[in-house]
Parts: sequence; C-alpha cells; structure tokens
Amino acid sequence: MVLNDEIWRIAVVEYNWSSKNVFMVTTSRGKTGIFMEKSAGFVHVNSGRGLTAMNEILQEYHFARDDFSDPERVYAFLNEVTFLRTGPRLIPCSSVGLRKIGPIRAWLKYLEDDELVIRELCEDPVFTFVGDTWTVVFNVMLPDGGVDQWTVTGVHDSEANVNQILSAEVCEVKPADTFHYPLLG
Repeated sequence: MVLNDEIWRIAVVEYNWSSKNVFMVTTSRGKTGIFMEKSAGFVHVNSGRGLTAMNEILQEYHFARDDFSDPERVYAFLNEVTFLRTGPRLIPCSSVGLRKIGPIRAWLKYLEDDELVIRELCEDPVFTFVGDTWTVVFNVMLPDGGVDQWTVTGVHDSEANVNQILSAEVCEVKPADTFHYPLLG
C-alpha cells in the first residue's frame, strides 16, 4: 500500500556486508521501493523519512578514512547511498562510473552530443572534511537521460570505519532526455 500500486516483483537485495534484510519492491507501473525488515514489519528506506533506516543499513558498511580518496571505494559507497536513498539504475558520475557506463557515444543520441560534457559531469567527487563531518558533491546519471547533482553530508566514525548520512540534497543539472541511457536497452 505504501507505493500505491499493485506489486509486480519483490527482490531480495543481497549484500555481502550487511546482516539486514533488505527488499526491492517494484510495482506494475515501475515505481520502486526499498524496504528494510524491522521488528514485525518493514521500513520504507527510500522515502522522505527513510534516512534513519538508510543509516541503520550503512552501519555495517565499512568505509575507512583512507577510502575517501580511493575512486573505486568512493564509487561503491556513493552507489550504495544513491540506491538506498532513491532506488536502482542510478549511476554516480566519476572516473569509475565513466568506465561502467560503456562507450560514451552510446549515451549521446538525444539533446547532448558532445563527449566532453559527459567527461566533465564525471569528474571524481572530492570529500571535504570539517573534523569528522564530510560533504561531497557529485553528479548522477538517471534512467530518463537526465543528470542530477547530489550534495551529501555525513559523519565519519573513525573507530568503527562507518558513516552516518546527515542529509542528501538533489537538484537537476540536465533535464530528462539529455542523454540516451543505453543500459535500459
């Protein structure tokens, strides 16, 4: 009932780093919800109020202070954050994301036809720290061919090597249909 549509598919989200039971629910109209099993029910993780549940899941995701400068680890971490906050099929833009999206030419079939634009959107994110509090600004490729910019703020616990997300703000950088999203077919 939370997604206001008939459930089409329920998939278990398998993590090798988490003991939480997480599920991805897809409706007949394609809406996706991420849910975490808790007590006698479920918490809607990718809802406006799901930050607490997202942080509960991320408590088992080990991400050390050195990892903030490792492009592969940064991509993996930001991929988890975007998935838990919004759902599947988002691609964090970075040098690693650029390698994962495949041939750039395949993305340039709509409004944008300049490879340089994608390369600029895929600059590696840089975390800025004030004490243990960090902020990162990065772009995300969307399945509709748009690009959003995310500003995520969190706190790093250096003893446990985990992070708590304090806020995640999203704004549009490129509208839908700017790029072709070839990963959908």
